[in-house]
Amino acid sequence: MSANKFIKFLICPKCKTDNLKFIIKKKKILCLNCEYKSNFISVYNQIIPNLIFGLKNQLKKNPKDKNFFVNVISKNKSFTPKKKNGFTSLDLGCGENPRGDCNVDCFLPNPIPKNFILANTEYIPFKKKSFDTVYSFYNIEHMENPAKYIKDLLCIARKEVLIVTDNSEWIGDIFFRIIGSGRIYHKEHCYKWSKEYMENLLERIGISNFKVTLENHSFSVLVKFFYFLSKIISKLKFFVARDLIIRIKVKNEK
Repeated sequence: MSANKFIKFLICPKCKTDNLKFIIKKKKILCLNCEYKSNFISVYNQIIPNLIFGLKNQLKKNPKDKNFFVNVISKNKSFTPKKKNGFTSLDLGCGENPRGDCNVDCFLPNPIPKNFILANTEYIPFKKKSFDTVYSFYNIEHMENPAKYIKDLLCIARKEVLIVTDNSEWIGDIFFRIIGSGRIYHKEHCYKWSKEYMENLLERIGISNFKVTLENHSFSVLVKFFYFLSKIISKLKFFVARDLIIRIKVKNEK
């Protein structure tokens, strides 16, 4: 499936109208409502819609953790949800591990994922109810307004939203700070999350059909060992679970 087939779902990231004009031969994108202008870019013979908007204060390229020790201990496996038959999916902030039928990021991954669209996920350029499932993995910690971001995800999802982020109570964070190599190295991270704080936020913004769980998706044998202990002493899970998983079912509007 070509990324161009997702054009019908796109809206202007600036004014949120669907009054967009796509001139593929001239590689131009125009909003006839607010005069927002963008383009298509060509990378490895792929034509990619570029709907980047509002990235002035963000980094120009994707930073990498240079600390090998931190990488070995804390790096996650690629979190891959089970694909549901007949469900279309959108992966926001896909990075180099795309999981969706359509994949979005504000950086160009290497290699370029299939059906890729360049966009900033704080200005999501999709119509309401465009996809059955929306994935957002290690993205919400970047958002200046996480409550609004969650509502935006629910607007474009027909069935469900799956969010994955770091468990800020993980004991590994404390360890890395003691040795002077904090795991939260990304300069764009704005928030840290625990199970209770995420549940409080979801309830506060009026979401009820959700489940927040503590899990582990790490390569590290050491991290796996401590997580195994939580099966014996359940209260340890808050400190040894590496990841926070948020599953939200979308209520059908009558």
